[in-house]
Amino acid sequence: MSCIPSANTMESTLANVLVSLGDIKSALTIYESLHHWEEMICCYNLLQLRHLSVEVIREQLAVKETPKLYCLLGDATDEVEHYHTAWKLSGERSARAMKSLGMFHYKKKEYAESIPYFQRSLEINSIQIDLWNRLGYAALQCGDKMDVACSAYNRYVSLEPDDFQGWNNLARAYLDRGEKQRTYNALVEAVRTSNMDNWKVIENLMRVAVDTKHFECALRSYSQLLDIKPKHYDGQVLTILVSAILDMISSTNEQTAPNDQTQLQDSADNDASSENPAKGDQHVQESDQNTDSNIPKNAGETEDDLINVQDIDLNLSEEDESTEQSDPRAPKRDQTPAQSRHLAKSLLTNALRLFGRLTSVILNESELWYLYAQLNQARDNAADALELRKTLKYVTHAHACLMRDERSVKEIEGRRRIGEVCALWSGLVGELAGISPPLGDRRGLLVTARMSLRSSLVGMERQTQVGGEGERDEEVERVRECLGKVEAMLSVS
Repeated sequence: MSCIPSANTMESTLANVLVSLGDIKSALTIYESLHHWEEMICCYNLLQLRHLSVEVIREQLAVKETPKLYCLLGDATDEVEHYHTAWKLSGERSARAMKSLGMFHYKKKEYAESIPYFQRSLEINSIQIDLWNRLGYAALQCGDKMDVACSAYNRYVSLEPDDFQGWNNLARAYLDRGEKQRTYNALVEAVRTSNMDNWKVIENLMRVAVDTKHFECALRSYSQLLDIKPKHYDGQVLTILVSAILDMISSTNEQTAPNDQTQLQDSADNDASSENPAKGDQHVQESDQNTDSNIPKNAGETEDDLINVQDIDLNLSEEDESTEQSDPRAPKRDQTPAQSRHLAKSLLTNALRLFGRLTSVILNESELWYLYAQLNQARDNAADALELRKTLKYVTHAHACLMRDERSVKEIEGRRRIGEVCALWSGLVGELAGISPPLGDRRGLLVTARMSLRSSLVGMERQTQVGGEGERDEEVERVRECLGKVEAMLSVS
């Protein structure tokens, strides 16, 4: 028995290939010669020759009426009664008729109306992968049908586990239901299946990881994000990360017994500033997934049903009662003190590396430099003169960025940050001034600090006189106190 396919089979395969390449007219010629009327109808639809589709369908209906023919007629004419005719003709067992009715509303963005038809179609035939996807999307757009969306997307990703958009939209549905841990798990799969090249999905994972206290994943995701967008800055995420890491280090230090002072190692030789920053902006062009089938499955449908990535906006906070692990500074229950110290060490090292990359390309964010200084103070050798100098450099950068922005002295938040930076600055120069033997020009450090603090104080006092708000006086007094400490050190130096 010959294994060579017949000529008709080979011609049909050739026509399918031509369709996949976009040569619809050539494919149509082959289908006509083979009398493959269903494929002919789909080609006419793709060529916007729907009147010819209607002619072919009516010719076939004259031979024999079938539910599928009436569904195709409805696709060609946009007359919904043909779908109902197909449904009745099938004895109310045509999954295609229900799907077509659902798609009729779906394409008009009448998502709530499309859901019952999709569900009925899937009850009859549950192996309709694209329909699970559209059911989930329709439910997601309704806003109040998240249970349906979660169920549909769960079924969809079980059938198409490598579709990152399905995982990402499943995460969105879980998030709207308040299930943050499941949101995190779904986004991990979304990033895995997106081949690490879709920055929106990676950003979603980063923000949810912070919100669910998966700090290692958050740091890793931020680094992956910088590979795609080297200048991406998210101050909210960085602030929470730094606060959590510092609290974790403080907590593990308190738990360490006096006879077991295994201090945190920050791999000082691997300083974040020695990391090779990404050079130049990398431009990533997102490509749409090609979900178009050949013929005849989706030939009569538009491309409006492709599911787009859903951006996830989170209300990040340092304390969140809905998160399973309520206290970010507390080690996990099954961790020993040594494991907690190791985790804190790892987080600190990775965070310093991340800040090294960020500060190599982002120079004018005062918050970034201030957070970097706080992290550097958490090193084991933070009290060494060289490390103090390094931390002081970060603080001076933060102060310079603040004072270049006129809004800093006008807005309460900016004035609060000025007070924090000045307090840290005065403390650092105090530590450097007390080091013996002295390193470098001790008096020069104090003079520079005095000039900068005095400049900050003058600007804040001027704004206080204009605004007359008593709440702002606290920050003025804070800066004045810092300036007094520096002047006192100068008087005895």
